Amino acid sequence: MRMTRWSAAMAAVLALGTSACGDDTGTGASGAGGEGGTPSTGGRPSTGGGGEGPIGGEGPIGGEGQGGSGGSTPTPCEAAIALSTPDTVGGSLDEAVDATDASCAAGGGGEVVYVVTAETVGQLVLDLTSSDDAVVSVRTICDDPASEIACANAQGPGVAEFLVVPTNDGETFYVVVEGNTAADAGSYVLNVAELTSESCDAAQVLSDPGTVSGNTFGQPSELQNFCQPESFAAGEEVYAVTAAVSGVLEITLTSAADLGVSVRSVCSDIISERGCVNAAGEGLGTVETLMVPVTAGELVYVIVDGTFPGTGGPYDLEVLSRATVCGDGIREGLEACDDGNTTAGDGCSATCTLEGDVCDAPTTINLPSTTTGDTSTGTDFTSTSCDGANGAAPELLYTFTPAADGLVRIDLTSMVDLGFELRASCDDPSSVLTCRDALVDGTETATVLLTGGQAYDLVVSGYNGASGAFTLDLTPIIEECGNGTLEGMEQCDDGNTTSGDGCSATCVAESSSCATPIDVATLPATLGGSTAAGTNEIELECGLFGLPEVVYEVTPTIDGVLDVTFDSDGLNLAIQTTCGDNDANLFCGGGPIGTATTVPVAAGDPVYFIVNGPTAATYSLEISERAPGCGDGVVDPPESCDDNNTTNGDGCSSTCAIECAGLSESEPNGTSATADGPVTLGVLNCASITPSGDDDFWSFTIAGQAQVVIETFDGNGQQACTNAQDTHIFLFDTDGVTQIASNDDIGPGDRCSRITVPALAAGTYTVRVIEFGDNAAIPGYRIRVNASICGNATVEPGEECDGGAGCNPDCTRVPACGDGFIDAPETCDDGNLIAGDGCSSTCALEVTETESNDTVATADLYTPNFTGLIEPAFDVDFIAVVVPGPASTLTATLVDGLDLCGPPAGGIDSDLQLLAPDGVTQLQFNDDISGATDWCSSVTASGLAAGTYYLRVRSSAQFDADGTFGYGLDVTVN
Repeated sequence: MRMTRWSAAMAAVLALGTSACGDDTGTGASGAGGEGGTPSTGGRPSTGGGGEGPIGGEGPIGGEGQGGSGGSTPTPCEAAIALSTPDTVGGSLDEAVDATDASCAAGGGGEVVYVVTAETVGQLVLDLTSSDDAVVSVRTICDDPASEIACANAQGPGVAEFLVVPTNDGETFYVVVEGNTAADAGSYVLNVAELTSESCDAAQVLSDPGTVSGNTFGQPSELQNFCQPESFAAGEEVYAVTAAVSGVLEITLTSAADLGVSVRSVCSDIISERGCVNAAGEGLGTVETLMVPVTAGELVYVIVDGTFPGTGGPYDLEVLSRATVCGDGIREGLEACDDGNTTAGDGCSATCTLEGDVCDAPTTINLPSTTTGDTSTGTDFTSTSCDGANGAAPELLYTFTPAADGLVRIDLTSMVDLGFELRASCDDPSSVLTCRDALVDGTETATVLLTGGQAYDLVVSGYNGASGAFTLDLTPIIEECGNGTLEGMEQCDDGNTTSGDGCSATCVAESSSCATPIDVATLPATLGGSTAAGTNEIELECGLFGLPEVVYEVTPTIDGVLDVTFDSDGLNLAIQTTCGDNDANLFCGGGPIGTATTVPVAAGDPVYFIVNGPTAATYSLEISERAPGCGDGVVDPPESCDDNNTTNGDGCSSTCAIECAGLSESEPNGTSATADGPVTLGVLNCASITPSGDDDFWSFTIAGQAQVVIETFDGNGQQACTNAQDTHIFLFDTDGVTQIASNDDIGPGDRCSRITVPALAAGTYTVRVIEFGDNAAIPGYRIRVNASICGNATVEPGEECDGGAGCNPDCTRVPACGDGFIDAPETCDDGNLIAGDGCSSTCALEVTETESNDTVATADLYTPNFTGLIEPAFDVDFIAVVVPGPASTLTATLVDGLDLCGPPAGGIDSDLQLLAPDGVTQLQFNDDISGATDWCSSVTASGLAAGTYYLRVRSSAQFDADGTFGYGLDVTVN
């Protein structure tokens, strides 16, 4: 999202107060003192007034005002600025107050504080660039340095700082931007984005090999890639690709727009990024190529994303996995070398492993240490797993040995595109512990847990052939037991070194959450409280590590089920048969309100309830037990429905089995040849996975090319599958053998499955359904196949049109003037072919402005249906508007041919200024009507006196200063 920006320097000025404007040499009387604030809230101590004359007495401006008394300067925390996500803010630290220091700052620098409330479970991504050496950190309590959870300091002006912080829905964070020292008080720009799962949930399955066409414009804007630091505000499309061959996955992206492509192992986790390329800029036929190592059957996510906020457009994407060939002279995948032959003894073995002495002569460095070097003096002896498609760059090799078990932070700073890879053994590329090459230049950082006494090898290399000077810092994270902060290998830290209080003098937990759970003696029970006093020992499948938890133990008295209702302030709940064991989960989930679940239990067997989440978050938990039965209105395993009766023929049978509108499976159906079907498209079909390890096959037929969506549901036909209905589905081609796509889970909270294939040819296909792991039963599930068939005269999901002169055979639109879409060479399209309304019958802008009109003196007089051109780059248009007064309201709005600018229409990005009759005084200014959807501009001013006012139109000076476009101007005066 792009928004009109707030200046942090202005925020600091407002917070500190401003001196009154007076004349030191004139004869004006002294201004009256400013009004003091109350002691509790503070005031603006020096907002003195002018003199007694109209403008400060007889002096030209007025006497020097005297400051008010009684006020106090707000602290940075008191003046915290609220941000939404995503957002970009800029400011300066030149007047910022120093009230605290981040852990990674040298100290003494002033700070500006922003407050961000997460809107979902995901990751908060921060990207800070500054003219001086600025630092960015994140806290959960603004005025408590001990609550800091992340800090980044690249130690150099102009170097980008980058942080990724896990989030929970509703969790509040304080983002502190400060100077590394008191001398670092320059300007900065901070990008804030929250990575969620919308784009990932919409991931499209792409076969390997496969080719697909798409368009990123108007797509969700939530993912950010390491080589596209501003891509969080550009739309992206995601593809799920299962590698067919072990070796490398070669990805080719072709587009006229400025796009890039990246690959991740986990769609929503930027840290899992395997590679990213965005090197070629934009232009017709621009090609980006990326290669990453893969193994056969491995699932990766390919993300096509715009480079800058709002950039996007059509593209072609091709993926192909292929085996690497030792001896072909191309070092790929996990090859450590490739000298063009398979001769042993020449430094590169017959299996492309290193034989030479490079690994035998590394440079030894100590901990902690700062080392400088230049890779241009090194040897090209290996490839790292993150140094790009072209690994041919010189490397330098270092080795170090930690003295003790613990965490070590590695920082590599360079003004060229370098990265590093840490290996347990230099000559074994498969021993990689971490690899970092996220930025074109700046600081690459990793923190790794290492074993004391073991030697590690660190390779410094260049991305795609880059080389140059660098600084390498290795810093052990020192544990200081008793300081109240968990560090290194500490299990706990309660702020003291007293044993016997739950955390020992050496910061080892003296008791376990699971060893001392809270006993729930009777049921039903209503429980509640806060996690503030909990311990940090359990990592939940649905939660985060390092968050406090409270554990309850419940022992059922009957064989049956527990009904559970959980309400929380952003916490998670796990129900386990073995405390602390995620493999023993009966349920794991959470949310802000009303989480309800039912779990099966046996009399006398304890069940553990673990509440996990942020410090001081509150919750309530209700638990009751009952013996289930068909007809009680509650669906309990193995029931697939329960309609509160035992009557047949009403959709739910007398044995609580679903009576299907579609097919009910008939065994045996464990192969493509014995598949049930073909099913009726759009209808739910019913089945179960019984016994454990059962396979179900279904078939469907499509008469023409179609977008196909295959989905599973729980036994009630809802997409809310839990571990008890954890399906895994596979789509096979018309031969019943070749796998096209597969899917396990729709998302982290839904174990149902979904496959989407954008364009499937006519034919009969089969779908295999199993329980995830193929080692358990599913009492009941439903499956449905939907198809949007091109050529049936109905516009369905995935189609732009279906039939008619304006529709292509693949159901994509044929661009035409008057269809409401601006397609080159059109400069407008207002959805009609009527001339004289600002957009001609040939979709050319009917321009009414007359150049030159780039000053107030040469302004055009506004007339209805006014249109103009901002061309060439940096052109400015002035338009005069006559206002009758005496108290008129003027509203002016810029539009493009669709009455929308920016996303999703792909139109203009303007700003609009309203000037008073003097042609100088600004009355109103607007950049974006909506930073999320409309980058046109609109201003409104009321109470205007009679006169001629002026509108200044230009391309957004902040975001697109050299942009060119046609526009329409609508003005109303009341």
